[in-house]
Amino acid sequence: MCLIEDDILIKQGFEEFIESHLQLFEKYNILRLDRWGEGYCTSLKGAVKTKDRMYKLGILHNIDNQLRVNHFNEKRIYGTPWELAVKTNKGDILKTEWISNDTKKMLQKTWSPIDNLYLI
Repeated sequence: MCLIEDDILIKQGFEEFIESHLQLFEKYNILRLDRWGEGYCTSLKGAVKTKDRMYKLGILHNIDNQLRVNHFNEKRIYGTPWELAVKTNKGDILKTEWISNDTKKMLQKTWSPIDNLYLI
């Protein structure tokens, strides 16, 4: 599974770039693409784990942070053949309202220290 932000312009050679790093799944559960994690790749096993945890827990904080927390070990790889269409931290996320304290309290009832999840 490969999750990529919607403001990425994929360049020629992307598929080959990903395929050249697949052997890393023997040691790591998730590959973080480039500096800020504009994309992630995971094995089928990792994708199933992600799906199961998302259904169980929901989305409790920024998805890239939740992916890192849920997979425990990631490998960052650089040089992904793509281009950012919008500069980092200049997209629609700035228009997102902060989560209310009441919602945080409700979500914290499902929090488990075993899952190493945190709310921001």
